[in-house]
Amino acid sequence: MLTLIRHAQSAANAGSATFHPATIPLTTVGHSQAEQFARSTVASPVGAIWSSPFLRAVQTAKPTAERCQVRIQEAPIHEFTYLCPARCAGTTATERMRWVCEYWERGDPDYIDGRGAESFAMFIGRARDALSIFSKYSHPLQAVAFSHGQFLQMIYWLNGYRDEPASEAGMREFRALDQMSPIHHCEGLQLCPASPGSIVRWPSSAR
Repeated sequence: MLTLIRHAQSAANAGSATFHPATIPLTTVGHSQAEQFARSTVASPVGAIWSSPFLRAVQTAKPTAERCQVRIQEAPIHEFTYLCPARCAGTTATERMRWVCEYWERGDPDYIDGRGAESFAMFIGRARDALSIFSKYSHPLQAVAFSHGQFLQMIYWLNGYRDEPASEAGMREFRALDQMSPIHHCEGLQLCPASPGSIVRWPSSAR
């Protein structure tokens, strides 16, 4: 069994200005959530731990890795960075909201906002690559992967979407799902690598 977890509360989630998607740290609340996840949620032995290279995911993974005595492995499961990091540097989520709305209203799956950003089509490809990595996990013990809300939403959405995902319609449906049913901190998905079509949402007590 593989459990994919969204990171704990980050500085950006708490409304602080940030400078690059990869360097956003957890808040004090976030560190407490990560500790609680490690203590109360991972009850059975863990055979592998993956993490996004982004700081907030690594910091969320660390207490579980220490408790389970398992090395953290980096995987390309970082968040969807669709806005150019350079123009977002020093801004808050509220200040970026106009750009966020413009991006999703554009509805172009191949649009790249600038250096360091990726298109919606590229994001889909990365999520599929991650599923391929996870499908090769054959250890009898469970694995845990620490990732991000939109990335996990993409894994979940691809499992059920039957039309062409890299399309304007696909972008609209994905955005609607993410807004109506977001994945909260320290919540995520469970899947069985042997049955890749079996993906369910997984709640956590660490919110």
